[in-house]
Amino acid sequence: MEFDDIFKYAHIFSLLSFIYMMITVLLVWKMYKVYHSSRAIYRSIVVHQCLFKTFIWMQVANLSFFIFDSIVFRLPSTGYFTDLCDSIAPSHFLKLLYMGQLFTNYSSIYYSFLFCFIRLIMVFYAGDHEKVCKKIFSFFIPFTLVSPICADFYMIVAPGACRRLKPPYPFGAISISFGETLFNIRTDNFMLGLTFLAPLAIFFLNILLVFKVRRILFERKMNSSKKQRKSHISLTLTTLAIMIQHFASGAKTVIGIVRPELVPYALIIRHRLIDLGMISVPWIFYISHPMFHDKTARVSSFT
Repeated sequence: MEFDDIFKYAHIFSLLSFIYMMITVLLVWKMYKVYHSSRAIYRSIVVHQCLFKTFIWMQVANLSFFIFDSIVFRLPSTGYFTDLCDSIAPSHFLKLLYMGQLFTNYSSIYYSFLFCFIRLIMVFYAGDHEKVCKKIFSFFIPFTLVSPICADFYMIVAPGACRRLKPPYPFGAISISFGETLFNIRTDNFMLGLTFLAPLAIFFLNILLVFKVRRILFERKMNSSKKQRKSHISLTLTTLAIMIQHFASGAKTVIGIVRPELVPYALIIRHRLIDLGMISVPWIFYISHPMFHDKTARVSSFT
């Protein structure tokens, strides 16, 4: 079997991705309930409210991106919706679906970065992190809402439409795209730069976190409990896992610039790696953090 034959099984990949994403959604819901199950636990757990809040925002953003990415690219590429899409005239509804994919992609990147950044703030500024977090949220949340609109203003007048995908996609494979835009702009250059810079920024934050956490564990080795050490390690592994999906997007961006003919192959690999990154973050957090397995844990709140 040639590698191109893998495109014939897009429907299987789409079905599997929905299954494991829904299982992951249930896991995140369970984590949310455990976190808020008791005020006694709430006061003693190692994960502060602002960090866990950011984690939930990141999961909501990732799920929203997965849904819109599936509607715009993954499901249409199976060929099962070609007749339906051909029967729909170009419309702003299809354009809104495409813009929804872009906006949720922005949110996924933003809140992944925010989670790593808030974790860094808590490690470096343990005593003042609450005030710092409030200031960051007051700026960051409006920015995440306004910047995608500013970046994609040129699409406001464009109608949405279905377009057929070229080989190696099989006959009938389509995706949702858009028509004529303001000033004939076809590329979101801000997103292009963001998908390249975001993995580097998240990688840099993780380097700082790893060195700082190693230093904390070494300095407090005699005074910290096993649960404290496990919680530090858990959060560090979680932030490291975040890099998977964003490095996949960044690599696809680079391939699109250097070797555009390889983009279809890069896309199908990117989808799988993005899914791996999205599901690995909550699973690693849940499996490795003592908060979800020992309700009597009394661990330091500086992490």
